[in-house]
Amino acid sequence: MSKSDSHNIAFNLASSIGSNSRAPTLFPEEYVAWVIHMEDYITGIEKVGMEVWNSIVDGPYTNKNEVLTPITTMKEFKELKDNYDQGLPNDIKEHIEADLRAERELRFGLTPSSLRLIEPCKTAHDIWIKLKESYGSNELLDSFQSSLLAEYDAFKQASDESVDKTSERFHQLLSRMEKYDLGRKEVEKKTTFLQSLRSEFFNIGQTIRGNEQFKNYKMPEVLGILKAHEAELVKASKTNITLALVSKSEKMKKKEKKISSGSESEESDSDPNGLLKKKL
Repeated sequence: MSKSDSHNIAFNLASSIGSNSRAPTLFPEEYVAWVIHMEDYITGIEKVGMEVWNSIVDGPYTNKNEVLTPITTMKEFKELKDNYDQGLPNDIKEHIEADLRAERELRFGLTPSSLRLIEPCKTAHDIWIKLKESYGSNELLDSFQSSLLAEYDAFKQASDESVDKTSERFHQLLSRMEKYDLGRKEVEKKTTFLQSLRSEFFNIGQTIRGNEQFKNYKMPEVLGILKAHEAELVKASKTNITLALVSKSEKMKKKEKKISSGSESEESDSDPNGLLKKKL
């Protein structure tokens, strides 16, 4: 996985969680987590949070006594208020404002592709149901699980990646798998991680797995051993580079000396009695 991929994962994670002032963004593969974060965000809205949430999960406000149909746009809301000579009662006004805010908050949390999906929806409740049907189905869940398992099986350390970075990516993958009931046993996690490393970690990996205490090792302990080995590899690499540079320098000096000696020899052959030097 490239650095840009890691950045995208971090960005998606932050966006899907949201904040107190920003609705979480829905990424289809994170639908289950998004539902939880969206509920936390909506119900946390000051004063009207629960009413907005009820509009989403139960449907918009209707006044049975006045046969009031759901108001789904600001234009309809304005027209309704204009029809009340004495002014729209506060309780009805607050209910409708909560309905309209519920629609806005859900739309704020959707990507362009999801927005196109819910275009026919009239109310926040309609949007909620449509998203559930589209992203919360068993077929989609199976697809996500298959994709995660394939990524897990193919997981490898990148050529320019440190053990720390590989571990970070691996645990992000494990976290995503656990959300979809694909948790793995500790021994399997450690074995898979060791097998994912580059060839220079093969011997130390074999040593770790062959240790009688391997089953009791925690991932941080395994990571610590690998990082110590990585430091030794880096140190050895720097030493080899230094030795190579010294060797190259010595070879260059010998070559220069040989060329210099050859020039002097040629000069001697062309003036065996040193007459040119005497004239000079």
